[in-house]
Amino acid sequence: MSQQAIAAREIIYVGDPMCSWCWGFAPVIQTLQQHFAGTADVRLILGGLRPGSRSEPFDQSLKSTIRPHWERVAALTGQPFNYELFEREGMVFDTEPPSRAVVFARQDDPALALPVFCAIEAAFFRDAIDVTQPDVLAPLLAGQGLDADRFLAEFDGPALGRRTRADFTMAGRLGAEGFPTVILRKRAQLAPLTVGYSSADLLLPAAEKFFE
Repeated sequence: MSQQAIAAREIIYVGDPMCSWCWGFAPVIQTLQQHFAGTADVRLILGGLRPGSRSEPFDQSLKSTIRPHWERVAALTGQPFNYELFEREGMVFDTEPPSRAVVFARQDDPALALPVFCAIEAAFFRDAIDVTQPDVLAPLLAGQGLDADRFLAEFDGPALGRRTRADFTMAGRLGAEGFPTVILRKRAQLAPLTVGYSSADLLLPAAEKFFE
């Protein structure tokens, strides 16, 4: 298959690293990436679940809202969840800092965007780490071979902020009203694969048919 043909096919994944359903979907998107390796690239777009001005204190009210979602995702997907975060005080549920980390990784090496995204998800949901802090995100990036010091230097800069917000805007233009959203692209043709969680067993045949 020609390089032009490879570039003409994409699996566009719109998600947020602090979205519980996206964490449940992590094995599925990784399966899609592996299955279509060499024929379609995964293009990750940050959706902006609760970024910046839309962030909320992770107080008892929000915890009471979110915990049932986590429990439902865990039951449906088998992904591990650590509920120690619900015992902490003072955290702000702001999804922009980890989104900036993913955008930073992507600008250095697009192939690292999904691994960094998944590493942040694992740190948050599995390990109960507050990934809203840049000094916490920095070693996660370093673990993927990225320059943690440069990330910290650029974190609050206008350029990284603009690029991250551009992702949020693009997610809206693509009509991603929930996460995860997956859209397939074959040249100029776009087709939704899923809005919300779905299993690899259901998605792989549909994606194969679209790309055939």
